[in-house]
Amino acid sequence: MATKNAINLQDVGLASYDGAGVFLGRTIAPPAAGITISNGNGVTGNPTLALADDLAAVEGLSTTGLATRTATSTWTTRTLTAGSGVSISNGDGVSGNPTISAGSSTPLSFPTDSGMATPAANALTLAGSGSITTTGSGATVTTALTGLTNHAVLVGAGTSTITKVGPTATAGQVLQSAGAAADPAFSTATYPSTTTVSQILYSSSTNVVSGLATANRAVLTTGATGIPVLTALATDGQLIIGSTAGVPAAATLTAGTGITITNGSNSISIAASGSVVAQTLTGDSGGALSPTAGNFNILGLSGSKTSGSGSTITIKSPPFSQVGGSGTSALNTGEIVTATATRTMPASAGLADGDLFIYVCTTANVLTLQAVGTQKFRIGAQLSSAAGTLVSTAIGDSITLRFDATQGFFMAVSMIGNWTFT
Repeated sequence: MATKNAINLQDVGLASYDGAGVFLGRTIAPPAAGITISNGNGVTGNPTLALADDLAAVEGLSTTGLATRTATSTWTTRTLTAGSGVSISNGDGVSGNPTISAGSSTPLSFPTDSGMATPAANALTLAGSGSITTTGSGATVTTALTGLTNHAVLVGAGTSTITKVGPTATAGQVLQSAGAAADPAFSTATYPSTTTVSQILYSSSTNVVSGLATANRAVLTTGATGIPVLTALATDGQLIIGSTAGVPAAATLTAGTGITITNGSNSISIAASGSVVAQTLTGDSGGALSPTAGNFNILGLSGSKTSGSGSTITIKSPPFSQVGGSGTSALNTGEIVTATATRTMPASAGLADGDLFIYVCTTANVLTLQAVGTQKFRIGAQLSSAAGTLVSTAIGDSITLRFDATQGFFMAVSMIGNWTFT
């Protein structure tokens, strides 16, 4: 049978059994903050617990979002808002956890000329190479070239670095290539910094290039010491005429005897004067002859030969030569035969009417004239056979023959001595 424990009715509060047969009065005590309790011992009524401080403020929130304490016992809701280069989904956390991502305008990788760079531990390293260095301060990265000199010219030194050339202390020197295997260098010669229109540059002294002033309608020449000069041609027909005594000069040609000179724009006409210099030749027949390209041809025919030397034309009718052996006779010539000989007549195809052959025998030796083909010799009424011969008989014999192209005969027009046919 259960034991009935005694209750000490003198304790105020809520009855609390201690397990040893004693009931004690208890009071519900509030924490330091967040909850308030009224009638905690239940004496005057039921104990009442109410939220206070921060808990009351959170309970009192009427909007959705991320709870944020703004002051003592004061709360409100917030939403994560995306800034530049960032995108946020579910920023108020209502539908799920907020997600923060880099925006489309924020680079996550950096392509280069060779390879791709990506940030590591939220950092991207900008490293210099060769002649380039980098420095950082705050939000700024500064890129600089090393080894610079004021007013120098930068040129490549290998494939990844640069070097400097100059500056030169002499004004007017220009940078020139030294070939594919060397750095360019400044010239020793100096050049003008400005020029005028149509000006010609020349070396006015050693390593000094200067400008030569232009002149209208001028010719470039040099003086006695080689200095360039422009000589203007002021009138029609002027030429640059040299001189051993000084600078070439502009002058016109002077007409001599029998010559006329007419100067025009870009032209000089030189002509022979008809009253002094012969411009045509007139022969026994055929009318006046005019030169071709300034030349007259004076030719011999049928016993005449012409020859020229210097300013002299010699006419021979016909020319004679000493003959001491056999051979073919030349037309329109004379032969003085000095020994036994057989002289063959030229073929008829190369002969014309009147072609002349003269033979004179200076010895008693026999001279034989030999016709060829259908050719014949005629002395008066006597006629040789075709391809016949005509033979001398004594010293001093002579004969003159003219060719008849129609009959193919050699006709004797004069004869001394006794000639025989064979």
